[in-house]
Amino acid sequence: MPTEPVRLLWVLADSAAADLPLALAQCGAARENGVDARILLLHAAPAEPSAIHGPATHQSATHGPAGDTVPIAALPGRHGASERQRQFLDWLKQTPQDVLILAGIDELEGAIARLPARLRVLSLVREATSRAFAATVRLAPCLDGVIATSEGLACRLAPAFTDPARLILARPGLGFPHPVDVLSHTQRGDDLVFLGGDNVMKGALELLALWPHLSRAGFRGRIHWFGNVAPPVRAAITALDGRDRIVLRGPADRASVLNALAASKTLLALDRADGPGLAAMDALGMGASVAAWDIDTATRELVTAHKGGCLAPFGDRAALTTGILATLETNEATRTTIARSLRATCDPAASWPHLATALTTLAAAPDVREATESWTTILTDAGRLLRTMTHTVRGRPAATPQPAGRALE
Repeated sequence: MPTEPVRLLWVLADSAAADLPLALAQCGAARENGVDARILLLHAAPAEPSAIHGPATHQSATHGPAGDTVPIAALPGRHGASERQRQFLDWLKQTPQDVLILAGIDELEGAIARLPARLRVLSLVREATSRAFAATVRLAPCLDGVIATSEGLACRLAPAFTDPARLILARPGLGFPHPVDVLSHTQRGDDLVFLGGDNVMKGALELLALWPHLSRAGFRGRIHWFGNVAPPVRAAITALDGRDRIVLRGPADRASVLNALAASKTLLALDRADGPGLAAMDALGMGASVAAWDIDTATRELVTAHKGGCLAPFGDRAALTTGILATLETNEATRTTIARSLRATCDPAASWPHLATALTTLAAAPDVREATESWTTILTDAGRLLRTMTHTVRGRPAATPQPAGRALE
């Protein structure tokens, strides 16, 4: 007899979350493999004309990478944490699931221990500095597992998840619109791409300081600078020599960024903080090299694993300039090889089977929350008994000291 498909729910804060494209890609790949995968938003987005409103949720469907539809539901209204968690638990009672992947577990911290024991609950962690990371560590005894998107994150989470089966290292990426073979026929200029806008943590000020080094070293290409750029940074750019080769592209969707990467040679990933490395994935998957600082980030792991760029000691602009110029000499055959290597592990069609195998292992493991709840009950009962004993002892007269060696009557 046919078995029921596994029901997987990917939970996000709202439709503006950076994780939404990733969730859509992975759920789309899961649905192609027979999994009933869907997305739940904890905060309802403003209603759209095409939206379907139910009594408890706002629902719509968005196309996955292969044309399949990924159902999306959203909890109604905007409420405080306790009410939101109650709504979430009620939603699960009405729409039972088998697997939960929580991107932003901190919003549901008070609800995790009350989830059914048979439900497999995983936290998706993409940054070590996020609130989700701290909440994941606190909630580790109640979680069936955690998905870390880099080796560095996996190492930081290991003390809280000592069972290797509960610690999943996965680099789920997004799909690509163009086959790899098309890239080799794309004309690339000696151009660079920067996606950080005016964000200091993403390297905006570093790029301003790097530009004179690039110019003196003979760089004659352009920089495509994406993202919002505030007036003070614009003024600093205007003051640079060769500013006509710095093209401010403003905010852009992923398709526009991918087209720019396909027509350029190198992405400048000057982030100071760890992140999921999605920009580096996009660059390598489109055949562009990546220039980054040699610090503990997912970007460094990707560049090292796929041999797709250069790493320089943090703050060493001369070394970074030399590395960038070297990446401009990479031939198209090598770029195509790098793109194939990246897509073979991070494309949804490739990354989902790895994640599915790990989830299958967790499905056969003992129920984590059942054990946690049992110990919680025991400790609670023990604490209640101790308080009762203390109260009883305090209510009694002091015991009369007994002579040494005499038996108690």
